[in-house]
Amino acid sequence: MTLSYTGIKGGIVLVSADDPAMHSSQNEQDNRHYAKFAKIPMLEPSDSQEAKDFVSKALKISEKFDTPVLLRITTRIAHSEGRVKLFERVKNKKEYKFDKNPQKFVMIPAYARKRHVIVEDRLKKIERYSEDTELNKIELDSRDIGIITSGISYQYSKEVMTEASFLKLGMSYPLCKEKIYNFAKKVKKIFVIEE
Repeated sequence: MTLSYTGIKGGIVLVSADDPAMHSSQNEQDNRHYAKFAKIPMLEPSDSQEAKDFVSKALKISEKFDTPVLLRITTRIAHSEGRVKLFERVKNKKEYKFDKNPQKFVMIPAYARKRHVIVEDRLKKIERYSEDTELNKIELDSRDIGIITSGISYQYSKEVMTEASFLKLGMSYPLCKEKIYNFAKKVKKIFVIEE
């Protein structure tokens, strides 16, 4: 939680592996709540390729907004395998040095209260970003049914509802409320599908 307040130099991605329906663990913990609680963005890949690609995207978001990013995978993604396309590694040429800035990095109450305002403002900026990012995409097909989904549920839904329209949320927090509203206006019925 404090890391959300201090921000970071460079980028940091926190990977969470949830287990809906307890297929391979002792609990059904839903870590989506942590993103909202910490006021940090959350990405949810829907396959192996996205799991790889979203790490890079998450790092860029982290650096852009000075925040940790939660990459949430679930059992089906964690246990899956598939071919992925690699891209040429880009070395970060930035140099990060120690920044003696106690007002930013030491969270005593007096500093934390000031940082809280910054965290709330940052979350609003990330919400605006979520409206335009390619991570959240609309796929229009039949206007009879619209499906809003994320993660592996997107793949399952596409397999079954081949002619439905989709709003795939690659960045599921903060929500792209305007995009959801605009998508809902384009279809007759909406279904929200989650794992």
